[in-house]
Amino acid sequence: MPILDLAQEHRTDANPYAWLMIQLRLATGDLERMRFDVSPMVEVVQSGRMLNSGRWRPPYEEWFAEARARVRALDTQLLALLLPADAPFIADFLIARPGRGTTIEGHLRAIAEYPADRLREDLLVVWSEHRPARLVELLADPAGASRRIADTLHDYWSLLIEPHWRRIKAVLRDDVAYRATRLAADGLDGMLADLHRELSVADGTLLIDKPRHDLDRDLGGAGLCLVPSVFSWPELIVMARPGEPADLTYGCRAAATVWGAAPPPLEDPLGALLGRTRAGILRGLGQPHSTTDLAARLELSMPAVSQHLAVLRRGGMVTSWRSGRRVHYQRTPLATSVLAANEDITEVAPSLRS
Repeated sequence: MPILDLAQEHRTDANPYAWLMIQLRLATGDLERMRFDVSPMVEVVQSGRMLNSGRWRPPYEEWFAEARARVRALDTQLLALLLPADAPFIADFLIARPGRGTTIEGHLRAIAEYPADRLREDLLVVWSEHRPARLVELLADPAGASRRIADTLHDYWSLLIEPHWRRIKAVLRDDVAYRATRLAADGLDGMLADLHRELSVADGTLLIDKPRHDLDRDLGGAGLCLVPSVFSWPELIVMARPGEPADLTYGCRAAATVWGAAPPPLEDPLGALLGRTRAGILRGLGQPHSTTDLAARLELSMPAVSQHLAVLRRGGMVTSWRSGRRVHYQRTPLATSVLAANEDITEVAPSLRS
């Protein structure tokens, strides 16, 4: 089942345009595997869809005017085929990430190597009602289609996104740091409910109001990935395939500052928002440590460290277990993904003990 812009499995026969609901049921395993990720390909896809619509909205005026002029140097017909503005589906191969923290080069390599039969299936789902001549032409050479698509997307990235990527990434990084503070202050439900106006949380289930889409899925421990995006505002994009982590791509805060006047990015946004002590504790918990270890390393009192650990644990950023007379702490995959988004680290948290 290909990736959906707004995942759909059922429609009501009586009213195919009724407002329905996407429900993603979270289990303990899903919470343990929850993480953040930053995806350069999501920015390519979402900016291309807006550009193909011919309609800009604040805060994208400046980028839109520049992009409309520069995109003429590219294969605009192929881009319109790949990134139709109003289609309810997004082709699987465009936003399926090969791995956490994948670079644009990694995304494009995965697209270039994408199997021809799956590429055909994905595109035909997007264009289910009619087949443009360019689609017929592209699928006539399935072996070369993946490479041609990857080359065109590379040109698009280089011309329209890469010049802004440093500022885009700074805004995405700040957003992840902000979500970490909400997590520590309001817990998981509070942080998730703050992501988007269409998203709410009830009894361990994510409820997403979307037109024409009805999906009720138990994630079954596969996990949940939260992807902030500059160009996705005000949309919420859901990817939910059986047996794989569900993705929620949401419009990040302060997207306007990418093009507008803004103060220089903070050197340590996580420390500024979460607090330098708590950020320091998270950085030191890539491997298990006791309260005594952390107090000695950070030159803090044990009661102070214990208080910070309790806040981080309630927010799902730290896990703990007892070994003999000592309690050990280690950061969760969610906390590791927050650090990775803010510091470009490649470390992956090892398996956590229950």
